[in-house]
Amino acid sequence: MPEARHRLLAERTWFMVLLLVVLWPVGLALMWEEPRFPRGARIALSALVPVLSIALLVTVALAWPGSGDAGQGANASQSPTSTAVSVQAPVVTAPVTSTTVAPSQTATTDAAAPTTSISGIPSTWTTSTVTFTLTAVDDSSGSGVAATFYTLNGSSPTTYTKAVSISTAGTTTVTYYSVDKSGNAETALSTVVLIDKTPPTLSIGTNKTAVYTGTATVTASAADSMSGIKELDMRLDGKGGWTAIASLSTSVPGKHKVEAQAYDNAGNWRYVYKYIAVYGAPSLTIKASKVSTTSIAASGTVSLKPQKVAITLVLQVKLGSGSKTSWHAVTTLRTTSGSGGTWGGKFTGLSKGSTYQVRAQFVAQGYYKAASSAWVSVPLT
Repeated sequence: MPEARHRLLAERTWFMVLLLVVLWPVGLALMWEEPRFPRGARIALSALVPVLSIALLVTVALAWPGSGDAGQGANASQSPTSTAVSVQAPVVTAPVTSTTVAPSQTATTDAAAPTTSISGIPSTWTTSTVTFTLTAVDDSSGSGVAATFYTLNGSSPTTYTKAVSISTAGTTTVTYYSVDKSGNAETALSTVVLIDKTPPTLSIGTNKTAVYTGTATVTASAADSMSGIKELDMRLDGKGGWTAIASLSTSVPGKHKVEAQAYDNAGNWRYVYKYIAVYGAPSLTIKASKVSTTSIAASGTVSLKPQKVAITLVLQVKLGSGSKTSWHAVTTLRTTSGSGGTWGGKFTGLSKGSTYQVRAQFVAQGYYKAASSAWVSVPLT
């Protein structure tokens, strides 16, 4: 009885379809036992039903609750890593990436600035144009020098491309530094260029007439407003070598050539000279007497050894012992042997009944005043 019932169910088409859907292996086995299903249909269903069943199972698995959240969770767990990379990207793409790193090497960060050296600048003052050069190097593992800059006395930075010449006199401050391809800037360095092209000022000082009696002392003075005076020398009459002095003296009678030279600290040189005259101690005598109630005669001797010079004698007269005086040129006498000579002269137009003081003085070569004689008192009574 049960076998007949099973047979009856197997003959029903809807039952076979249900088995193919729910229990497709059982449904396929019963289908092959039923002769009412054509052979081609049985082959097609045997291939199609398993594929459809597997597709159905996959669809159900993907649509199962919670599977979508797991996927989103996986994506969410990866998003912070992506954000971190995007933030760090500027560091990775910094200018240092211009340096190519071979696959077998490890890229390193360049944090060291380049170094710059300068050459061609004297350590002291100079008189000529100065030309300097700049040389910059970067660390062996660095990115390389990008540019070198310099300024002159605080000017705007100039890119260094070739040797620079400075001809301006005075002090010029040169500041220089370099920057590498990673943007590292070197701390600026400075040095000074000292140029002085002007010789010092130099003068020889004498008295107003450059004529001396007995001993002559002459001084020299030098000045330099830029590099300063390094040396001042003097000598007399070109004899011997130069002596580092600022004054010299001589008591040798005659005409002398005083020379001076000066150097500044840059090496500039100045030379000057001046002539002076030195005379031996002169002597002068005077005798004065009354000629009339309004005139006085004076005479005497003069010597100026050993020079042979023109001597102008001057008589000076004053009334009584007062300070008011009047000058009267009397005569001019030229010595011929250096032994001097006699002179004479007189004052006229004086006041009758007054007492006068008279003395003599002479002028050598028209500009030198020698010592005077003593006052001689002459009453006109």
